[in-house]
Amino acid sequence: PSQILFMCFVEPFLVIVNRNTVVDECHVSDPGNSLIVHAFGAFFGIAYACGMGVKAKRIPTEHRNTTYLSDMGAMIGTVVLWVFWPSFNGALFYDDVTLQGRIVMNTYLAICASCVTAFATSPLAHRG
Repeated sequence: PSQILFMCFVEPFLVIVNRNTVVDECHVSDPGNSLIVHAFGAFFGIAYACGMGVKAKRIPTEHRNTTYLSDMGAMIGTVVLWVFWPSFNGALFYDDVTLQGRIVMNTYLAICASCVTAFATSPLAHRG
């Protein structure tokens, strides 16, 4: 409980600092704050998980194994992400079809790049 309380007090402050740094200092245009929120969430989550010091060896084997249901849930979530996320990103700019197409294409390229990066770096994280 103390770790969660610490995170609840620290995270909002760091989100505000991150937003001010990205928008005000770096002058990045981020309509909808999706870049700021998701990038911060990803990096904060990784940093917090590393800071907690939970090692995979300490987690019981029954908690590390996947089941058919968890694998199917992950697959369905991935398919939904690939199908609906690009149009969701482009929906904010409903009055400019050219910009919508560029947003959808950039989103697909970003998803492809993240998948390739995940597959390329996976052996580094899972040795053995």
